[in-house]
Amino acid sequence: MPWKCPVCGTENPDELNTCRICGAYRPTATTVNLSQADAKISVAFAALLVEVLDSPVKSLVGLVKRIDLTSKNGIVTVGRSLENDVVILDPSVSRRHLRVIIARDGLIIEDLQSTNGTYLLPKGERINVAKVGREALVKIGESILRFILE
Repeated sequence: MPWKCPVCGTENPDELNTCRICGAYRPTATTVNLSQADAKISVAFAALLVEVLDSPVKSLVGLVKRIDLTSKNGIVTVGRSLENDVVILDPSVSRRHLRVIIARDGLIIEDLQSTNGTYLLPKGERINVAKVGREALVKIGESILRFILE
């Protein structure tokens, strides 16, 4: 049975596990449906700040990227591929590692079936999907990122 991509909306044949257009992973039981997430951007959130706090790639440490949310439809992707909104060139980070969904009540962090997982800090619990509020500290691969809604 064909499935619809949660990112771009393309219908894909059942035998594919990634979208033929954007490369997003096929939704699973843990994938957040954007209508469930209520991902409409609130005017209170103009931007998402992403800061690299630690990484084996020392040139990334201290990097701060401000992403204008009005042009992103409430979704920001993070990974090693240059197609992501936030590119982390750490070899232990997957090409499409996670996505951040901006909902009215804060951030939803969703792991995109990455190889090394996504961990919420400071507890270090591995997550598939988690609502985290307005700020999150996340470990992907060997890199630590902070997400802050403005």
